[in-house]
Amino acid sequence: MIITTNNVPAASDLSIIERYVKSIEGINQKDMLAPKLPQSKSYLKITGLPYIQPSGLVLTSKDLTNYLKNSDLFENITLAAQP
Repeated sequence: MIITTNNVPAASDLSIIERYVKSIEGINQKDMLAPKLPQSKSYLKITGLPYIQPSGLVLTSKDLTNYLKNSDLFENITLAAQP
């Protein structure tokens, strides 16, 4: 199970997360790993996108987000913020 948050949890938050996950019905506690803080964060800078699309419409951050969500290349990527 992967829990995504909008902030990195503090070490003190890990016990709260662990208790919550253990309370979920159907979770096999024997197979559950201890929650860990992320070890790294990667950044991707996308350059060279045309601001105006061939149709004449302006490219918005929502258009870019939809493209990333529907692209096989970014299948397992979680955006930390709006582009």
